[in-house]
Amino acid sequence: SLQSAARRAGTSCANCKTTTTTLWRRNQNGEPVCNACGLYYKLHNVNRPLTMKKEGIQTRNRKLSSKSKKKKGSSSCLALSGVMSDMIKPLVSFQIF
Repeated sequence: SLQSAARRAGTSCANCKTTTTTLWRRNQNGEPVCNACGLYYKLHNVNRPLTMKKEGIQTRNRKLSSKSKKKKGSSSCLALSGVMSDMIKPLVSFQIF
């Protein structure tokens, strides 16, 4: 379960010692590391420098897709079946004499 800023009781990053992260990961030794340190190590194969530690969690402003604007919570599978039925409709209408 993802709590607000994922603050797990008694959990701190083995690298930067932070107690808040969006996702807890594990390092090579199986110790918990924050998302930032885990991803940094995965990319560079070295521990994330403590000088890179930020005060808050960085977020991105995501673009709202046209699908999510129309209906929130509609599954892509349902949307696809709607598109497929629209493609089939013209073929069916030609067969009626």
